[in-house]
Amino acid sequence: MADERIEAAPVRDIVGGGSVSGGEYVYFTLQFDDLSQHTSAAPFALMPRLVANLLQYAGMAEQDRAKAKGGPAHDVSPYRVTRLISSRRTDDGGLVGLTLGTADGFPLDIAMSPEQAAEVIGMLKGELDKMGWKPEPGDS
Repeated sequence: MADERIEAAPVRDIVGGGSVSGGEYVYFTLQFDDLSQHTSAAPFALMPRLVANLLQYAGMAEQDRAKAKGGPAHDVSPYRVTRLISSRRTDDGGLVGLTLGTADGFPLDIAMSPEQAAEVIGMLKGELDKMGWKPEPGDS
């Protein structure tokens, strides 16, 4: 891959952030290599897409880094689950949900219909079968 450059201020750190306007906006302060800082705010509704996109871009960078080092370029998922924190369901049975611990620190909460959950379970079982993985006796 050719050396690609963009004109951008290199971010050094995220030095602050929080919620404003009764939770309607999330703000965050970035610090740049020259130690200057800039505070931005985004509507709460935009945050899942913003975070997911940043993680996807980081996954793209991880693939590029692996290729540059001569390693395998594998599919990278934006979130890496480290543990199952909890599962739950709505009282009406319309949704089931999981809270998953991630390597990035923030838990990932997902909810889906029972039909979608069954489809996910089937897909995961299929992938485990392809890997030849078998649960230990007593595992469910």
